[in-house]
Amino acid sequence: MADHRSLAHHLQQTVGRRPAALFLHVSDQQWTYAEWLSDCRQSADSLENNWRPLACGGNSLALARLTWACSLVGRPFWPLAPERQAMANLPELPGIALIVSSSDSEGRPRTVPLGTAQLNAAAAAANARLGLGAGDLWLNCLPLFHIDGQSILWRCARADAAMLLHDGFQAKAVGDDLQRHPVTHISLTPAMLAALLDRGVASPASLRVALIGGGILSRALYERAAATGWTLWPSYGLSESSALVAAHDPADSPWHEGLVGRPLAGVGISIGDDGRIRLRGQQLMTGYLGGGGIEADGWLYSSDLGRIDEAGRLTILGRAV
Repeated sequence: MADHRSLAHHLQQTVGRRPAALFLHVSDQQWTYAEWLSDCRQSADSLENNWRPLACGGNSLALARLTWACSLVGRPFWPLAPERQAMANLPELPGIALIVSSSDSEGRPRTVPLGTAQLNAAAAAANARLGLGAGDLWLNCLPLFHIDGQSILWRCARADAAMLLHDGFQAKAVGDDLQRHPVTHISLTPAMLAALLDRGVASPASLRVALIGGGILSRALYERAAATGWTLWPSYGLSESSALVAAHDPADSPWHEGLVGRPLAGVGISIGDDGRIRLRGQQLMTGYLGGGGIEADGWLYSSDLGRIDEAGRLTILGRAV
């Protein structure tokens, strides 16, 4: 059965269980679950309760606050990159919780609407694979105008985990906080990982999962990170799939270039006759705004080429021409 509980619902449920627990902190500011819920309620008081998306930008803290504020009043939120202007007079989109901007293989803009059912399915499956639970701490240095940063909000609220929020990635700040706080999870691109290694940042003892995505992870970078204690989880996901759909647990098998592991629970992955990766499952969007996206056979055809081994592990081979 699809889970239609809102992001605000997960936060409210957690406040009932452990209100004093730390939920989110940014630099020298911090909030408990109860304090963050109260803060977001104040922001929600100024929002209209309708299905017309709120589309605006801001720093990571502002976008996080608006994500929950919109959820509290049942309004879709469209977080925008800093260079984009706020948009008004958008059509009503019933059943949508989050809208993210993406692009296809040729760089054409795409608008991806996601409902609570998709986001809940993605968060539940990701938490189960990555072992995120109460008392864990996720350092979120990914932009919140992309699905990868937004998905961490859903995972942490659902798992009763704390979040250490950065306003984008700065290697020194991330390196300092990895040593200062008991971070258990982090998401990085290969370029971010390389920047941390260039600064001599080793993995802290508390870190269990370093989720790597958003680019090609080379064998040289993987081995360089492993030599300093990093536990890397190469991964694969799309905006259209509410972020993560596959992740390689290093305890599962030796890693090789392109390996992103087994699909998450509830995600179907196959390879089409043209070699392209196809996806289906509860966490996929129902279609782009403006139409298209999911084919008549129910599959989402990606622009990535791949293969699946006999154990069901996915390897990314490159981009389709």
